Amino acid sequence: DYISQYPKSTHQGEAYFYMGESAYYLEDFLTAVTYYASAAQTAYDQKLTIMAKVSLGWSYMKLEKFKLARQYFDEAYALARDKNMLSDDVLLGRASVYMETREYDQALEAYGELVAAFPSSKKLGEAYLGQANIFYLKGDYGNAVRSYQSLIDKEKDKEKGKEKEYQEVSGKAYFGLAWSYLKMGRLDDSIRSFEIIKNTTANKTVKISALTQIGDAYQDVGEMNKAIDVYDGILRDYPESPYTDYVQYRQGIALLKAEKIDAATLSFQTLKTNFPRSKYLNDADYYLALAYFKKGDWAATRDQAGQFMAQAAPDNPFMAEAHYLLGLAAFDLQDYAGALKIFQTIIKNYPSETAMIRNVEAGMAKCYYKMRDDKEAVKRFTALVEKYPRTLVAQDALIWLGDHSLESADYDTAIKYYEKFIADFPGSPRLGLAFYELGQAHQAKGEYDQAVGAYRKVDNSGDAALYAKARLALADIFSKELDSGSALSTYQSIIATSP
Repeated sequence: DYISQYPKSTHQGEAYFYMGESAYYLEDFLTAVTYYASAAQTAYDQKLTIMAKVSLGWSYMKLEKFKLARQYFDEAYALARDKNMLSDDVLLGRASVYMETREYDQALEAYGELVAAFPSSKKLGEAYLGQANIFYLKGDYGNAVRSYQSLIDKEKDKEKGKEKEYQEVSGKAYFGLAWSYLKMGRLDDSIRSFEIIKNTTANKTVKISALTQIGDAYQDVGEMNKAIDVYDGILRDYPESPYTDYVQYRQGIALLKAEKIDAATLSFQTLKTNFPRSKYLNDADYYLALAYFKKGDWAATRDQAGQFMAQAAPDNPFMAEAHYLLGLAAFDLQDYAGALKIFQTIIKNYPSETAMIRNVEAGMAKCYYKMRDDKEAVKRFTALVEKYPRTLVAQDALIWLGDHSLESADYDTAIKYYEKFIADFPGSPRLGLAFYELGQAHQAKGEYDQAVGAYRKVDNSGDAALYAKARLALADIFSKELDSGSALSTYQSIIATSP
């Protein structure tokens, strides 16, 4: 109304600016941009022009148009420097956009300039917090801890008239301090910092956030049962909180990691039922597929992984893993041609997933064997040993090659593979299996002394059933070929030690 009634007023710029402010706080950022731009063009006061450009920067930040945001913050900074009207708003805006674009050194410089130029600024706490956050993001957790603690100490010294400001800034600092301690492996200090937030804040949402992050902290360090207890408490005591769907989601993950598969499945299903609009639903579909896989329900794994892949964005971080689960489910459902096709897709589309690619290549070799293409399977398993030496994949490949040669009555080749396994993987938990199979190969050749030597190296520190099988094989050799007295003694030992 004012603009239409007084089109020549020198205060038009202010009117446009306040219209921009109103749109901004109504979260209509595109409209805000239009009004702020009009304010910058029509303002007679240079200070208002600078404020409008800063506000344009913040609006574009909200719209995630960081290049434009940086442009307007830079224009505001240049104009303010030129007119000797530099403000803490300008510097905080520049630092914030540098944070968003991960230009941390420039952000530190901007925060430092704010601290130096405006030592009494109300935005000083945000500047110190920004500096500490940068140390955390750069992985410099020692400096992060010192910066967060220094900020907390500074905020405590403020006069009592600023409790709300103190609580907001120091609360964020305590959160940062807690996560920095966790990254340094100082779990007790981390939990203590979260507890301080929980016990001192009057804000229910902040209290629940602190509790939630205590659960996440326990989960991050592998304390699944403690994490589950915390999540259970939040779901019980604060069922209507804005974090409930997230807590339900994280509880499901913790249960899955704790191998409580049925409970995890129920947790994810509850999330889907109670929170049909949760942003965690799609990822919950992936974890449900993983839960079904861990239960050995291959058909449900296939269906759930397929549902996840149909709805997830192509760049979803679980997409490669979902393909892998789908391939494994197809293999276990004896759809070897289908599994092979899925494995080939993974190699083509996810070349950077190097650990997965190793397992996928092993899976492809197994597919060829199941499809009775022994020649191609042998070729691929042999290549795996050469391509990935001293890995779990190489261990699997050597055992497979040895077993295949043993089944094919090619005993010398089998012995070669088992001996290579023993030489290359002396600390492997499957060493006993290699010695047992080596004994089988020597026994089949009639080389009883070598067979006895191999069987005797299968100790009882690992697989009890394998140890008993090795002792039985020894007794069998003694009874048929060597010494019946030793055979009798061995059988009696088996009865005593392997009931």
